Amino acid sequence: MENSVEIGIGETDISFSRADLEGHQLIRLKDLCNITVTASGGSFSASYAGDSLDEARKAKTPIVQWLPPSSAVPCVLHHPERDMQGSCEAAVRSELGKVIQFERVAFARIDAVTADGIEAYFTHR
Repeated sequence: MENSVEIGIGETDISFSRADLEGHQLIRLKDLCNITVTASGGSFSASYAGDSLDEARKAKTPIVQWLPPSSAVPCVLHHPERDMQGSCEAAVRSELGKVIQFERVAFARIDAVTADGIEAYFTHR
């Protein structure tokens, strides 16, 4: 992901967009749990902060897309305004020629799947 953050939570690492941290210590990992994030000297750590989606919504916590870094596949999304570099789920490799949704970004056609990653073209929002 562009400007991604990798955080260790126990024995598990997760990766998500650095922009999702701006102004927040508490964040919701979509479909998983709430975490409290702390920064120290350019690195980040997180601790479990509960499972309640209602609590996250009451606190106006951002709900963020995340991936385990080990399953993240490099991806380029060609957009009329600019190309976007990021990561996507490994399952996207099986979507060649199809239009899929990159959540919070756009719909895109998967144009190429290589050992180096995914190449996709913006279709619409």
